[in-house]
Amino acid sequence: MASLLDGIRVLDLGRMLAAPTATQMLADFGAEVIKIERPGRGDDNRRLVAPELRDAHSAVNAPLFVAANRGKRSVTIDLGSAEGQQLVRDLSRHCDVLIENFKPGDLARKGLDYDSIRAINPDIVYCSLTAFGQTGPLASGGGIDSVFQAMSGVMGVTGEPDSGPLKVGFFVGDVLGGLYAAIGILAALLHKQRGGGGQAIDISMVETMIAALGHHYQSYLMTGTVPPRMGNGSAEGSVPVGAFRCTDGYVQVSAVGQDRYRLLCEGLGRPDLLTHAHFATPEDRVAHKGETMGIFQDIFETNSCSHWVNLLAPKGVIIARVNTIPDALAEPQMVAREIVREVTHAESGHMRLIANPVRLSRTPVDYKPTPVLGEDSVDVLRSILGLDDTRIDMLRAAGIL
Repeated sequence: MASLLDGIRVLDLGRMLAAPTATQMLADFGAEVIKIERPGRGDDNRRLVAPELRDAHSAVNAPLFVAANRGKRSVTIDLGSAEGQQLVRDLSRHCDVLIENFKPGDLARKGLDYDSIRAINPDIVYCSLTAFGQTGPLASGGGIDSVFQAMSGVMGVTGEPDSGPLKVGFFVGDVLGGLYAAIGILAALLHKQRGGGGQAIDISMVETMIAALGHHYQSYLMTGTVPPRMGNGSAEGSVPVGAFRCTDGYVQVSAVGQDRYRLLCEGLGRPDLLTHAHFATPEDRVAHKGETMGIFQDIFETNSCSHWVNLLAPKGVIIARVNTIPDALAEPQMVAREIVREVTHAESGHMRLIANPVRLSRTPVDYKPTPVLGEDSVDVLRSILGLDDTRIDMLRAAGIL
């Protein structure tokens, strides 16, 4: 059975996490992704490993690299050399998509920017994924995820009401930027398929985060009110909503609206809380928020997380354990959905991966491992560019490959 993107070839000049996230999505859907890496070193994420993991992970399977590079072909080319740049231009003639995340202007100096590539392949879909986009006063600057979170307002709405701003606990800007890039590339490929030709895609990671905060921004545009930090509470101010301490962890409970509140009180065997003057209506509960939250905290801390989830979830209460990563992987729902997939890696052997959440009924993802650095260099240069062994050996001897 043909894959969804069978026959689509992607030239991946991306590094770190954002662009590789986009191209991994395309690889999962069946595209041939040729990842260009530095000779001898590769993508920096091959080596970015937390100190406590350095003994357990090699450059082959550093978590940040594995998380965003499965199913690709690795070709090592020195982009700093004229010959290496020409090899990339030659490869681009045979590709449908090129993606890069260099600072604006960097690739123009190498003759690898959109205008240069378009001149030799007018149908190319060329995606640039950068911190701030290709225009504006900050266009030439770089950035990292924490800067994107701060500048976009994400940190401004994250954290407890009486705390300082708080960063989201994963590289949300890189992941969102990569997903928006994949969506843009798929849309541009459809446009091309319909006879519209190639085009450039300009994605700013800061703007993807602003877009993801759409309901907060829309609320501000409509009311002029700056959304506050709500912590684990409800953006609508509903009570009781939050993380409640149990004997062995926390559960997140959301009793938004009167119907959800009734289910919670009935499930807990506390119908008296439905008629008490301080808690009878949503307005009453908001007015007595501290008292309301305190009562429910006293209840939940008397038993375990699993006790409350097993008691209340079947009764329609919105409740979940606040999981650690091992807890989440052990959830029966995640096990049933096979959220962890196993593959065999050429060097490190057994490798477990997190599954793509997009489940396609007719063209499912065929999970493949991450590539060994440069393992596809010879095959790609032979099969696509027609280089012979003599030429390849000369390039390798010169440090180009």
